[in-house]
Amino acid sequence: MSALREVKNCRQVRGELPRRWFSGDELDLIVWCDKDGAPVGFQFCYHDRHTERALTWKPETGYLHTTVDDGESNPGLRYKRTPVLNPDGPINFPRLQKLFAQAGSDMPAEIAEFVSAKLVAPAQLPKS
Repeated sequence: MSALREVKNCRQVRGELPRRWFSGDELDLIVWCDKDGAPVGFQFCYHDRHTERALTWKPETGYLHTTVDDGESNPGLRYKRTPVLNPDGPINFPRLQKLFAQAGSDMPAEIAEFVSAKLVAPAQLPKS
């Protein structure tokens, strides 16, 4: 599996926090940052069998696990539809931890530590 490398000059969305995008052969990571550049949320995209999935974490919503409908599954349409996220089942945190550990080793430490900390199942987090 290839390391996640930063995509320079990724598209920014007006009205949203600035984002950084890291991409590899089989994984993508989008990180939303505050005005000082510190990570505050992320979307980790990965393949599971033949389905692309995404785990999104934002402080206002927590975890959201989805499948990615790439918009290409409608035979007879000439044009690809816009990809959409559909609700998905349980999150396999150990698998996502392993995938990220293998691919995220060359990322900026602050981002790698932030994402790694969120890839721990909520039930495994220490009680405060």
